[in-house]
Amino acid sequence: MNGCAFEDSYDIVIADLRMPGFDGEQLIRCLRDRGGRLEERIILMTGEPHGSRVPEEIERAGIPVLLKPFELAEVAQVIEAQARLAQE
Repeated sequence: MNGCAFEDSYDIVIADLRMPGFDGEQLIRCLRDRGGRLEERIILMTGEPHGSRVPEEIERAGIPVLLKPFELAEVAQVIEAQARLAQE
């Protein structure tokens, strides 16, 4: 990913916490810097054991982090919860 080129037309953004050249922390900062409400509609995922490497900034922000492997029902539940929060 090169920079933070997002449109606000997304309902939910699901991204990995560790991506080549761009991690979840950078994504959150990028979304905050550009304004709008997309930051409120993000879900992160990680393969780190027991979420041991989830950055404190992400935990403080209350951003949901799915631990791999996850079940489809868990993903659906988190998406629905984020969608409800974004509508408030």
